[in-house]
Amino acid sequence: LGFLGVIIMANSVGTVSGIIQSLSTLVSRDLAQVIKKDISDKKSVKIARASVILISIISLLIGTGDLGLMVFLALFTYDGIIMFFPIVIMGLYWKRANKEGAIISLLAGTGLSMLLRFYNPSFIDGLGWQPGVYGMILSFVIIIIAGYTRKPSSFVDQLWNDMEKAQPNLRKTA
Repeated sequence: LGFLGVIIMANSVGTVSGIIQSLSTLVSRDLAQVIKKDISDKKSVKIARASVILISIISLLIGTGDLGLMVFLALFTYDGIIMFFPIVIMGLYWKRANKEGAIISLLAGTGLSMLLRFYNPSFIDGLGWQPGVYGMILSFVIIIIAGYTRKPSSFVDQLWNDMEKAQPNLRKTA
């Protein structure tokens, strides 16, 4: 049982440290360098280290909060993350998916799921679905409508043609 606990903790720490490192890199490279363009690498490393400490303190404060708050935050993040599912699936498997549809579907689906999360209409509890599912359905609808309102670009056509040409060769090697 102790060994199992060590394995679980090691996996958790590995995941959390990766997330914190990526967030600190995002802060130092994408945020700080957008605000001030001439930041040196040394200064960028200092910003990343400071953001690791800040993110850790914020996480600690949230982690010591009420259990109900923790559940709410978990469900809230689920509502946002699930909006990427239609974009990824349609982008990978449907030629007509486009960036305009992806952006609009992400914004509209996230907006609907957040609206439903905060106002909690009666049908949410009655059907048993999380608000993110309603937002995801809206995202699928929007990305499909957007796909049929615009013709795929020549770049997308060429990309899909290249993939179709490469597929028989991939089957032979597999």
